[in-house]
Amino acid sequence: MTADVEGKALILCDNLKLGIVLEVYLRPHFKATIWSDDLRTPAYFSPEPTPLKLIVVALSSSVNDAVVALSRAQLTRHLGVVPLLIISDRPFRPDPDQKIYHLNFPFTADQLTHSVRQFLPVQ
Repeated sequence: MTADVEGKALILCDNLKLGIVLEVYLRPHFKATIWSDDLRTPAYFSPEPTPLKLIVVALSSSVNDAVVALSRAQLTRHLGVVPLLIISDRPFRPDPDQKIYHLNFPFTADQLTHSVRQFLPVQ
């Protein structure tokens, strides 16, 4: 299957099973899907040659914070440039002007696909 978006999706999550589920859901839509279950950028992540088109910060535990996860992963430079989808059970106000979106946890595959389609040209 050809990817709908020519680029990578980077998934940072705090749960191994959640990371696997997100990768399975997003894999058909991106050229590459890379994920980490320790809320840090994977050592094998390279911004080149495939551009980063989506960052997902998925938090299954309300003790974790998306801003802290982005900072720890050294991804704050992407804020406002690459769409960021935060998945958490914490209240969060999205900011589409800054390319920051939110999806409540838990979620369904349809809810994830619908959210991503709102801000990316996914078929």
